[in-house]
Amino acid sequence: PSEPEARISVAGGNRGYLEVDALGGAPVAGGRVLLHVNRRQSNGSRDNQDLELLDIFLKGEWDIGDRQ
Repeated sequence: PSEPEARISVAGGNRGYLEVDALGGAPVAGGRVLLHVNRRQSNGSRDNQDLELLDIFLKGEWDIGDRQ
């Protein structure tokens, strides 16, 4: 993003379902940075099939030079 921004969403449901999704980005040191975090958990669709997921990624973008 060219300006600082952030977003978060939370969702819940049956069988212990919970999802949290967060995104933030800003200009940094002449470039741009974006961070995205997603966390999901549930008790699964059957007994003993629990789900836990944590996904994190970070992106950065900078111009290398005028002739890039």
